[in-house]
Amino acid sequence: MRFRKNIVLQFTVISFLLTLITSLTLANVVSRHVAQNLIQTHITVFPDVVRSTLGHHQEAMPWFSEKPGGALPHDVKDFFDSLLDIRSVYRIKVWNRAGTILWSDLPELIGQNFADNELFQKALSGQVAYSKQGAQKAENQSEQDAPIILEIYTPVMQNNEVFGVVELYETDETLETELALAQWMVWSRTLGSGAILYVLLIAFFWQAHNRYRRRTLELIETQDVTIYALAYQSEIHDIETGSHLERTTRYVELLAEELRMGSRDRKTLTREYRKDLVKSAPLHDIGKVGVADYILHKPGKLTDEEFDQMKKHCEYGTSILRRAEAKLSFASFLQLAIDITQCHHEKWDGSGYPSGLHREDIPLAARIMAVADVYDALRSKRYYKNPIPHEKCLEIIAEDRGVGFDPLVVDAMFKRQQQFLEISRSFAD
Repeated sequence: MRFRKNIVLQFTVISFLLTLITSLTLANVVSRHVAQNLIQTHITVFPDVVRSTLGHHQEAMPWFSEKPGGALPHDVKDFFDSLLDIRSVYRIKVWNRAGTILWSDLPELIGQNFADNELFQKALSGQVAYSKQGAQKAENQSEQDAPIILEIYTPVMQNNEVFGVVELYETDETLETELALAQWMVWSRTLGSGAILYVLLIAFFWQAHNRYRRRTLELIETQDVTIYALAYQSEIHDIETGSHLERTTRYVELLAEELRMGSRDRKTLTREYRKDLVKSAPLHDIGKVGVADYILHKPGKLTDEEFDQMKKHCEYGTSILRRAEAKLSFASFLQLAIDITQCHHEKWDGSGYPSGLHREDIPLAARIMAVADVYDALRSKRYYKNPIPHEKCLEIIAEDRGVGFDPLVVDAMFKRQQQFLEISRSFAD
């Protein structure tokens, strides 16, 4: 079955892709948000601690004006040591307003000036500055291979005046683990929820599809039964036609299948066309309900006047089906049924009725029906004749090839003639 016609496969693939894309997008957005919040927590806590500790320390402020390497106040030194004891803290630097490092846990940095540092300049204006980076441009060769993930610059202020800047590096030993764990939880839960949602969607769709399919099949079956009920009216009216409807429908199906293998009508005989053709075939003689019983049951040859009345069954049938089609708001199989009903007595050479159409002017469905109808009429017992043997029927139809019948339809019948014989025997009256 083609993908575009298989609604179950189509829905499964599309819903899977949509669920996957939605889940990945949502997980990515939420993961970034969680990571940003986690980082924001780190760059908020440390500055708050620094400002609350140093901002009210009277001895610390004058120290920022001293020369690099001057002794830190004892309790300030203890404070920095306590920060360095935190597992994730890698380095601390204390800058004066001129951009010179006054103190660091790495002594060789003391006294160096990095006044052009953009983050330092931002902190000097009174704002907390930070950089999240996997690899930084080191201010010292010893930091080139440091696993630094956060670089936080906190202004030390008192009475709205910036005295200096405290810089802290956090490594990925703790923070990266926290980020990875948070992101893993977001991704796993989001994708897990997406998978559950997808399964529920498929379950609900499958349930709805099965209900729809059952209703559709019931509707089609009801439609087919209704068609047969309508067509059977003419069969009851003409009591000698017996299983004519069943046989001709099967003959039509065989011919359509065989003609599909050729080149001329291959594009016309689509799967939908063949289905509609088979559904329409039983209606070909529905117009006989308008023909008088004495004409239908007459054992002998019809007079010209009676035959003219008999020929009107094509018009009667067409009128019935056109009225039915007018009630519909969509295109249906009834158009094929109208073609068959109106034209199945037209002849290839133009000598048929009711319109004298010839060759391809006769609808393909009617040309197919004509061969099936005549073969069954020849094989069946009537008031006025006995059934004709299969081989003799083939001779009669072969003689009319290119005269009364479309040559290609006759050729198709001969290719399937054994199956025609089996159907005529299986559904004999």
